[in-house]
Amino acid sequence: MLLDEPYAEWKLGSMITIFILSIGCCYVPWVIKKKFRRNSGLIMSYFNCLAGGVVLGALLMHMIPEMF
Repeated sequence: MLLDEPYAEWKLGSMITIFILSIGCCYVPWVIKKKFRRNSGLIMSYFNCLAGGVVLGALLMHMIPEMF
């Protein structure tokens, strides 16, 4: 059975949590655009810079050292 695996409840709970958070975070740009009509472009630009920094940090800290 599927739940005979060790930590199966934790894995299932984690999958559901990640799914719900992903769906919730998809609505963040829409909420920002509705609430901050005047500065929504500036706020989204900051979020894009933050996301780029996260990707670049993951690349430099995790992926590149494993190549060498």
